[in-house]
Amino acid sequence: MIQIIKYKIARDFLKQFHYLDKNNSKARSGKNYGLYLNNELIGVCIYHSVSSQYTNKSMLKNPDYLIYEMGRLCLRPDIKIKNILSSFVSKTFKHMKINFKEIDYVLTYADSDYHSGKIYQALSLGYYGMCKPQRDFFIKQEDGTFKKRCREKIRGKEGFYKTKSQKHRYIKCLKKGLQKNIKWIKKPYSDITTTNTIFNKY
Repeated sequence: MIQIIKYKIARDFLKQFHYLDKNNSKARSGKNYGLYLNNELIGVCIYHSVSSQYTNKSMLKNPDYLIYEMGRLCLRPDIKIKNILSSFVSKTFKHMKINFKEIDYVLTYADSDYHSGKIYQALSLGYYGMCKPQRDFFIKQEDGTFKKRCREKIRGKEGFYKTKSQKHRYIKCLKKGLQKNIKWIKKPYSDITTTNTIFNKY
């Protein structure tokens, strides 16, 4: 069974089981879905507004459509039921089509350092290559440690740049006829490389 859950419930689950949240990366709230088995929360999937203000213009020919990102997808590691994760995501898509009709596209990324997005391939999401390489700036703190810049100005700050891992891009159109509005070039799954990924099964 799936249902919309409070952000705190999703956040507590992710802090236990998601590789990013375990390392203090905080998931954003949005459409927060929980997957339950025998009244126990066993999975979380979060969709939220796009992280970059440039996403619509970059991705779409006509940017006046609503894109949501899949910010987190996580299954409790002891759950070994076949296809349960793809079934969970599929049900969230169906729920959004009915209950959040304003959403036109779902954009999701697979961090190439961790996985290649096999779950998205199983769901027949369109594959649109990899993001351009990006960098984070880490600002030196008073105690000598370094903290990743969020919104601070970096001019005159001491620190260093670190190249981020590239991400595979997948798109789900929640309405008919929207694929022709996508600027990015759709590519075959055979173009995907899985070298150096940690969780290739996803």
